[in-house]
Amino acid sequence: MPARTAILLLALALVLLTAAGAAAVAGAVARWGGATAPECVAAAGRAAAATLMVCLTGAAVFVAAVGT
Repeated sequence: MPARTAILLLALALVLLTAAGAAAVAGAVARWGGATAPECVAAAGRAAAATLMVCLTGAAVFVAAVGT
């Protein structure tokens, strides 16, 4: 496997783990605050989506700045 592919896969794994962690924390905090289970799932989904959007936007800006 080329080094560039390995770095890309590691970066993608890091982004996914970060999004999953943010979702878990958001769901736990919502539940701790007294929200119902569907509200906790919604909060977790919003946190995961926001994290993915920010990370992938940053990656796109990096790729655009550095080039291929």
